[in-house]
Amino acid sequence: MKIDKRAAIALALALTVATAPLAAQNAAPPSEQQLAATAKSLKPQHGRIPLPEARATLDLGNAYDFYSPEDARTILVDLWGNPPASAEGVLGMVMQAGKSPLEDNWGAVITYDPSGYVADDDAASVDYAELLEQMRSDESAVNERRKGEGYPALHLTGWAEQPNYDKADHSVVWAQEIEFEGSPVHTLNYDVRSLGRGGVLSLNL
Repeated sequence: MKIDKRAAIALALALTVATAPLAAQNAAPPSEQQLAATAKSLKPQHGRIPLPEARATLDLGNAYDFYSPEDARTILVDLWGNPPASAEGVLGMVMQAGKSPLEDNWGAVITYDPSGYVADDDAASVDYAELLEQMRSDESAVNERRKGEGYPALHLTGWAEQPNYDKADHSVVWAQEIEFEGSPVHTLNYDVRSLGRGGVLSLNL
């Protein structure tokens, strides 16, 4: 199956998420009590978590919590203040067990792109400098939509960790440094992409 290997490995900035509760600029921020009540309503799961859409299973044991697609949307949109589009296609989220999404904590957003098989040679030959520019070229459209919905614009400042392809695990790992308009602190998005026979499974932290 012939595919665009760059598109298979990268989903640009569509799934960029904030790391702390934010409110859209045109909406009143929820109170601490409202946020706490919303977080308490979540139903974390443990152990073996099937992801049938990706033909994969997560073996989390008791060290990590898994949140369903519905709970993941609540975290991303209602608790972390991201645009609703950020939850589209999300298969769930993983966090440290016992940690609230309202704490200073990481969360791994799980998505799957059924784009087909990416050969080792193709994955290893991607020009990641070119890929970075491709991601940046999508910023204008992303930011136009974000601003229209009352959210701050974002800018991909560069790689915090250069992409690295692991041939043994058939995976790509990278970290993006992202600047949100009006925020003095940059955000780090760490991404692990597992290249399977049918597509790409992504864990975006």
